[in-house]
Amino acid sequence: GYGTIQRRRFSAADSAPPIQRRPIQRRPIQRRPIQRRPIQRRPIQHQPIQRRLIQRQSQ
Repeated sequence: GYGTIQRRRFSAADSAPPIQRRPIQRRPIQRRPIQRRPIQRRPIQHQPIQRRLIQRQSQ
C-alpha cells in the first residue's frame, strides 16, 4: 500500500515543472520600458528651436 502512495507523489511532481515555465514568458515584458528611453531624446530637439528664437531677439 505504501508503494502506491509514493507513485502518486511522483505524478504530482511531473505536473508541477510545466507550471514553473510559464512565469519565464513574463520576463520579456520587462524589455518594453526600455523603449520609453528614446522618448526622452525628443525634448532635446526642442532645445535648438529655442536657440533660434533667442537669435531673433538679438536682432
